[in-house]
Amino acid sequence: MHSQRILVVAVFCFLGFKSVFAQQLEKRKVLSQKVEVLLPSEFKQMDMNTITLKYPNEGGRPNEVYTNSNSSVNLAFTHSAKKTTTSDIKKYTDEIVNVLKQRDVTVLDQKQVKINGTDCFIIQFYSKALNGTIYNKMFFTVLEGRLLIGSFNCTSLMESIWKSKGDEIIESIKLLK
Repeated sequence: MHSQRILVVAVFCFLGFKSVFAQQLEKRKVLSQKVEVLLPSEFKQMDMNTITLKYPNEGGRPNEVYTNSNSSVNLAFTHSAKKTTTSDIKKYTDEIVNVLKQRDVTVLDQKQVKINGTDCFIIQFYSKALNGTIYNKMFFTVLEGRLLIGSFNCTSLMESIWKSKGDEIIESIKLLK
């Protein structure tokens, strides 16, 4: 039984390595051409039915999700209708971190950075899911005077393979409007 698990993990990791190293990042425009981001060429936009299943909380459901073929690595975007400012986002991310810490979530980092000249707030954390632990890296910024949330996530089994790619993807975010 133990050797079967090792074999499954080894095959899964091999396929993940193959997937990452075969990937070429390409510039794509998302959110109605408002944001430019580097995405792996394999990533496709998730259909709304899958988004609804994967993100059952309607209030927290992203507008767009880009994912690999088995939906184990995702980049999600939510452009809120809520008007906001950079100082509001700082307060908002502090509140999110406090809520995360009250749940079964391990917060790794919280910081403010500039990405391509845009003020962004980053939160990195591990969350629990039915199939294990999920690595998450979220960014928050202002687009058109409204809150923009982006989230890169992958299963912890894929983290060693995808974390640096996720960093590269998030660091490529460029607001076009």
